[in-house]
Amino acid sequence: INKIDAALKSVGMSLSGFLQGTQGIDDIFLELASKWDSLDLATQRYIATMAAGSRQQSRFIAMMQDYSRTQELVTAANSSAGASSEQFEKTMESLEAKLN
Repeated sequence: INKIDAALKSVGMSLSGFLQGTQGIDDIFLELASKWDSLDLATQRYIATMAAGSRQQSRFIAMMQDYSRTQELVTAANSSAGASSEQFEKTMESLEAKLN
């Protein structure tokens, strides 16, 4: 956490609100996304490496570069959470009807 906080402090941000419970992680991502395009490449990579590690750095960068798309995908995933169980129930009802 200290490394991530140090990386965020390099762009005028902090994890203190998150650690104190007054700010959600999504708020931090939104603030970082609003600054992302104004950051130089080295700073972007530094923050990405501290936040996601060297192996996931490219995914973190992609997420931040198109954060509005990331939000769309999260919303779609949350909205469809019950859809698969509904489909499974229909399949089970159909199978039961065929067996009867």
